[in-house]
Amino acid sequence: MKTVPAGNYRVRVLSGLAALRDCFVKSINAGGKDVADSGFTVSGGSWLLDVVLSANGARVDGVVLDEKNQPVTDAEVVVIPEATRQKRRDLYQQGTTDQHGHFKLPGLNPGEYTVIALEDLEDDYRDPEFLKSHEGIGQTIHLEEGEHKSISLRLALPANDAK
Repeated sequence: MKTVPAGNYRVRVLSGLAALRDCFVKSINAGGKDVADSGFTVSGGSWLLDVVLSANGARVDGVVLDEKNQPVTDAEVVVIPEATRQKRRDLYQQGTTDQHGHFKLPGLNPGEYTVIALEDLEDDYRDPEFLKSHEGIGQTIHLEEGEHKSISLRLALPANDAK
């Protein structure tokens, strides 16, 4: 990249291509350092970035059940990275359950996540206030590269209904 203005930067790789659904950003290197989690600071000039993708993303799938153990159709399922990696927007994922309460979320980076099922997702699930208000609910999972986990989730009650 040439003539990069001075500032602090984070790189996000976006793709709507089905062929890349299992891929994740393995590393982003700037100046010989992996800056995927930390971002980087530029004082201006030219920069060389190496973005490494892996086609061996982890996957989590499963079913969302209500309090009567019945599958929940059209529930929103969100995957939230551990607190130290929450600035990386590419680590979050969202999906919706099908008519049988099933969901699939492919292309996840290795790491620790909380998976939450909600009836209505009205807020940005990457917002710090949302994250704070939903602490302690959902299921925590650890994923390795290429790993596939199947889980069963309980539908989370809205914050004002939770006991």
